[in-house]
Amino acid sequence: GLTTSQEVFAQQDPNPSQLHRSSLVKNLQNIYFLYEGDPVVHENVKSVDQLLSHDLIYNVSGLNYDKLKTELKNREMSTLFKNKNVDIYGVEYYYHCYLCRNAKRRACIYGGVTNHEGNHLEIPKNILVKVSIDGIQSLSFDIETSKKMVTAQELDYKVRKHLTDNNQLYTNGPSKYETGYIKFISKDKETFWFDFFPEPEFNQVKYLMIYKDNETLDSSTS
Repeated sequence: GLTTSQEVFAQQDPNPSQLHRSSLVKNLQNIYFLYEGDPVVHENVKSVDQLLSHDLIYNVSGLNYDKLKTELKNREMSTLFKNKNVDIYGVEYYYHCYLCRNAKRRACIYGGVTNHEGNHLEIPKNILVKVSIDGIQSLSFDIETSKKMVTAQELDYKVRKHLTDNNQLYTNGPSKYETGYIKFISKDKETFWFDFFPEPEFNQVKYLMIYKDNETLDSSTS
């Protein structure tokens, strides 16, 4: 199994039985497409609309979209960012992405929102990622962020992208690894983790809900 972590403390890992096995996923190439492609990245933008009380819609453009919706955990969280200057960094999906009838070029994400004001570093921060394979630390690499408070989604995407490009985490076919996860440690040393592989009956819109809580971490502690 593949484990990535930024931590230096002894923390409880997920039980192997909790992790999904890549060999059981019927359409694993669809997760490859999520992390091989470019993320949605926008800076200093404001929401213009909502479809439901827990989402926000932005008039921003990318290669395949002119409107973007982010779905958050609840109305309270969306209210924190509504009409505020924010930065967005997320993994997008298009199938089952609903905004409004006249939005033909659209994209959707979960979470991926941070406040813009006062949240940028003068010098980007390098974060060390340690990778263990079958319980043995095998390699390490740096990822970079320019944010003080950064979403777990941004860090997760950058880690998976690196591992896909360099270590065959995801391919347009079977993965090199049977199980794997990424573990994060917050400022108060609380941990949470994301499974690298989805349930056997995988679809993108369901899997990306791992980012709905919009978890953020203080990059200065990494």
